[in-house]
Amino acid sequence: MKIIRNVIIILALLLAVSAEAAERVVVTFPQSFGLIYIMGLSNKIVGMPTQKLHIKNGKLSPFYQHYSPNLAKATDIGFTGAVNLETLLSLNPDLVISSANVSSSQENTKFLRSKGIKVLEIMGGSGSVKNWLEMVKRACDEAGVPDRAETYIKIWEKNLTFVNERLSKIPADKRVKVTLINSNGGEITVRGSRSKFCIDLIKHAGGIVMEGDKDPQDSAACAELVFKFDPDVIIDDYSNTGNCPDWIEHLRAIKNGRVYPIPYDDKDAWITIWTFNAYSPLGLLWLAKNFYPEEFADLDLDKAQDEFCVTVFGSNFKKK
Repeated sequence: MKIIRNVIIILALLLAVSAEAAERVVVTFPQSFGLIYIMGLSNKIVGMPTQKLHIKNGKLSPFYQHYSPNLAKATDIGFTGAVNLETLLSLNPDLVISSANVSSSQENTKFLRSKGIKVLEIMGGSGSVKNWLEMVKRACDEAGVPDRAETYIKIWEKNLTFVNERLSKIPADKRVKVTLINSNGGEITVRGSRSKFCIDLIKHAGGIVMEGDKDPQDSAACAELVFKFDPDVIIDDYSNTGNCPDWIEHLRAIKNGRVYPIPYDDKDAWITIWTFNAYSPLGLLWLAKNFYPEEFADLDLDKAQDEFCVTVFGSNFKKK
């Protein structure tokens, strides 16, 4: 009995240690950056890929200044495929966020763990909404901040319930057809299954997308597919519909003025794009309101944004 009791005590101590929130965090790949803010660790980052995140010479955009001013002091450690391990070790991190699906990072992970450093491996792309929420829970649990995941997931579930209740009143044959595009440089790319997260978000918001053998994946050469689909709504994930090719002007969505650039809170902090992972609870509401303006006429997106930032990040941040 004494041996069993000692084992239980040791396990309890180990769990207590593992549950301590990190104080010195190193991030090795940009795709995980939004997750860091959900985890409440954004102001504890001591090393990160500053060039990849477009943070140069310690100059921070308004979002970063507001929520994580210490980023200005963070050291550039390279990025997933080219981490400077010597620099990383010199920062004495107690948590390193690394990629689980980049082969070059696996040896680094093994090396860092041999040095007693905790490494949290997560996928570079979150896949579906379900995959993303599972990732949030696991990351927060392993980082010792499970309550942060609970808070974030509750917001997601609340918004999804609200949207589903309104959508239940809309017949299937009245649902809008939606095409997601990128208009960077005037070259139209039609998004499809390769942009899995945003496509899944559109479906949750009640949009119908091209699927099956008509799925464009991510293609710049699928005008014929788009013409046949003739969407009611176009969502532009680049927020720039200028200088687009002539053919797009003949689509129903263009003629009816239903092209919507995705909003963001800070143009220089891409993690604040509303349909990206971190901000997706807001993206869901924004999509639903634009798809079905009458059914969601009372939805106050500014109020939703205020509540989201206060609840998840700890204080409000006005969109720039």
